[in-house]
Amino acid sequence: MCEPTVEGLKRYPETAGYNVDLASPIPCVCTPACWVRCAGECGCQACSIQFITFCEASGRLSALAPTSQAEEEALYAYRSLVGTEPPTIIRRGRFDGR
Repeated sequence: MCEPTVEGLKRYPETAGYNVDLASPIPCVCTPACWVRCAGECGCQACSIQFITFCEASGRLSALAPTSQAEEEALYAYRSLVGTEPPTIIRRGRFDGR
């Protein structure tokens, strides 16, 4: 397993760069070129899991079909959240499903 990148450490500071929402921690391998709220397009599984979690919590499961209009709408909603980054919002239960 690889190690979190410097950017990954910034995105998941409370868990040393790892998404710990699953049984096995997943390192964030984002780069500074990634979206602030990366959905895993860069190949980062940690952020991809966060986007999937967002879709499940907000009732946007149809967005998980690649190249769908629902996916575009879910990405817009995911990146339009105000406040802290998605890992903090979802993990600490502050995300209300909208």
